[in-house]
Amino acid sequence: MLYRMATVNIADLRRCVQDVPSLRSWILDYLYRHRLLDIVKGFTKFEDLSKTGILHLRILSTAMWCIMKSEDMEHFPRILEFLEWSYEENPDLVCFRHYIKMCTALKAKIIVNMLVKQHNLLNILKSLNEFFPENGIQYAQATRRDIKKLSLCFQQFRKLVLRMIRDESFRKQYIEVDLENEYGERFTNALQKLFWEYLERLESTFHPPKIEQLLSGEINSDCTEEECILAELLQKQTLSVPDTLQRLLQCIMEQDCSQELVPASSHDDSEPNLIASSLEASLYQEGYTMF
Repeated sequence: MLYRMATVNIADLRRCVQDVPSLRSWILDYLYRHRLLDIVKGFTKFEDLSKTGILHLRILSTAMWCIMKSEDMEHFPRILEFLEWSYEENPDLVCFRHYIKMCTALKAKIIVNMLVKQHNLLNILKSLNEFFPENGIQYAQATRRDIKKLSLCFQQFRKLVLRMIRDESFRKQYIEVDLENEYGERFTNALQKLFWEYLERLESTFHPPKIEQLLSGEINSDCTEEECILAELLQKQTLSVPDTLQRLLQCIMEQDCSQELVPASSHDDSEPNLIASSLEASLYQEGYTMF
């Protein structure tokens, strides 16, 4: 390992940084596509980068996955907003049932977490009425069977939560005894699986990162001067691609007087933490089966 580190030509890296103005966004695009967050950690995107097309969507997608994977339930509403927005933009990403399972599960987790964290009961009731309205939610894509199942799901979840709101002893007993079985690890793992599949479907609609195209030889014949410079550098390096990109980022930091990339704060509310095959069994136990 020491030998490989010694073979890195810092001068080549610095020349590449100087000669390839697009390098910063290309690197971030690759790292976020492959969710190499250990490398990205310590950097934030300058405003102009964070608003750049596919890169912005990859950053957003990765931020949502970080929230999901870390079970940061206080930020689950952000995932819900992301799902609703992205599905509305591209309803053919996944089937409706896949989408509605994720949304319903997220809403249930949000409300259950509010109960566990002892939020104000009026606020819990307000969220319940918003997420699980008594008269249900109308979806244009829903079939009659979907509507029937959703209606049953909503009714049963409302009945459970309303009883917990009214009955403190039942609420404590349910949280201590039944919560893990119905909304615990198995439920969360199933939700994470569905969400990961959704993100990969979303990713499939994007062009591959520029660096990935260079590595695969997709743009060898008609590459631009910038692309040729970077492709040649990547071929010369004995380090892995992620290690090479990390060193390039360090060189960018050294030369970045305009602070387009700056050390990240310990916590940024705008991007936290970068900051099952079916839910049938775990989402609803007996009497709660959905679809």
